[in-house]
Amino acid sequence: VLGVFGGGCEKALAMSSNETGKNLGGVEQLQRKQDALERDMTAIEGKTKEHESECRRLIQKYPDMSSPIKAKLSELQDNWRNLHMLSKKRREALSDAYIREKFLSELKEAELWVIDSIKKIKGHDMPTNMTEAKALLELNQERKAEINGRQEHFKTLKESGLKINPIPEKELAHLDELRRTLSAAWEERRTMLSQALELQIFKNQAD
Repeated sequence: VLGVFGGGCEKALAMSSNETGKNLGGVEQLQRKQDALERDMTAIEGKTKEHESECRRLIQKYPDMSSPIKAKLSELQDNWRNLHMLSKKRREALSDAYIREKFLSELKEAELWVIDSIKKIKGHDMPTNMTEAKALLELNQERKAEINGRQEHFKTLKESGLKINPIPEKELAHLDELRRTLSAAWEERRTMLSQALELQIFKNQAD
């Protein structure tokens, strides 16, 4: 009767693993493995139900053997419940790991985007005439629109981080710092270009 759990024991061992992957790709690979194990569990569940029916039939046919048969049936049911519990626990652990690693991955992408944006903001020499000053101010304003367009993503990313247990305080603080640094870089550039434009206007008037 318990032969059905020959493969079940192997699956129980696999689902008892504490490994949750070291990055987003690793977690996704483990989730695919878990999906395959759960598909196999469907077949085990079917076999378990067949054996339950067979045990009940045998109890009716051989009432004097009911005690050992019931013991085997109880063991079979306990094994199935344990396997089901392990599967649920494993899926939840991998789901939590996925949320965390996805957050960390997106935080890294946000960091690279902020670094690239600051380079672009500071990427031009100071203007040498009024036309250049106006053009650079306009370009800087376009950068602001791009930054504003990303604010919703930053907000969503922070909300994702707050769902992680334990909350990644250090990473969330880093996210806030990235936003402040980017905003400060843009504001600094705007101030410098506004002053440069005023200087060019003054020069033109002086000439």
